[in-house]
Amino acid sequence: MLFVLSAFSPLQLAENEFSSVFRLLTLFAYGTYADYLSEAGNLPPLSKAQKNKLRHLSVVTLAAKIKCIPYAVLLEQLQLKNVRQLEDLVIEAVYADVLRGSLDQRNQRLEVDYSIGRDIRREELSTITRTLQEWCLGCEVVLSGIEEQVSRANQHKEQQLGLKQQIESECIPYAVLLEQLQLKNVRQLEDLVIEAVYADVLRGSLDQRNQRLEVDYSIGRDIRREELSTITRTLQEWCLGCEVVLSGIEEQVSRANQHKEQQLGLKQQIESEVANLKKTIKVTTAAAAAATSQDPEQHLTELREPAPGTNQRQASKKASKAKGSSSSKGKVGTNREHGFTLSGEETGSPNVSTQRPSKG
Repeated sequence: MLFVLSAFSPLQLAENEFSSVFRLLTLFAYGTYADYLSEAGNLPPLSKAQKNKLRHLSVVTLAAKIKCIPYAVLLEQLQLKNVRQLEDLVIEAVYADVLRGSLDQRNQRLEVDYSIGRDIRREELSTITRTLQEWCLGCEVVLSGIEEQVSRANQHKEQQLGLKQQIESECIPYAVLLEQLQLKNVRQLEDLVIEAVYADVLRGSLDQRNQRLEVDYSIGRDIRREELSTITRTLQEWCLGCEVVLSGIEEQVSRANQHKEQQLGLKQQIESEVANLKKTIKVTTAAAAAATSQDPEQHLTELREPAPGTNQRQASKKASKAKGSSSSKGKVGTNREHGFTLSGEETGSPNVSTQRPSKG
């Protein structure tokens, strides 16, 4: 269809004797059933199958704008008489693979999961281009986020390696200490370390299992001039680390604000959907009340209240049940084989009368 429309000049097709057919063709390409009804006097008549096809395409156009389409909107746009005809039309469209979704009869709406695409007008190309550009920008944002996460992972890895090296540098093996201090055995080494700890020269722990000294703190010694550059570099690295931490905090605050804005947008969307549901329920109630020639408020009141004869029927059932139970309590039981009968009232004690069995 798009090839036919683009193969000829629109002016050539619109100004000859086939102008009405050309207009009808454009309606099947871009328009809706409501557009056809507004121009039905200037267009060729449609068969029943053609009308159903144009109605299917009209549902596709509505589905491109809203995913949950109320029955009232569909009935108005498709000019159908009742809900049964509408549901049959939607089922035909589903079997024809025009759309996929579900009919929500409780909420009186069509929920669309998928629909085919229609032909594109030239004036819609700018909108499509803008949408694709926004999608590309979104992809770039996602890629930048992934790269940032990779960079953070690498930084964390470097930090862990540096921490490992620092721990290893702060752990002095016993073998190194014995060699440097010229001690004979481990006992002398441990005694020396304990003396240094009590003298507040250093703080740490003796790892006898791994045969090493773990130093947590040690006093400082005098600084040589050639060591000033190393100290300066260490302080610069510390400042850079502080800047990284601050940038991370700022990024977390920015993410929290973005999450807050998303939640506010979601809240507004939910509120709008609730408002739409209320409108749909109101329209459905008004339609049902109009079908029974009643006021909508009166119709809702009748739906909430029980039927007038319900209480009377329940009272009569209770009365008959009580009557049956009271009559069952005064039954008389007989036993002719033993020659006596038992009879009792509801509140009195049972009376026993005996009879001798007759001879012969």
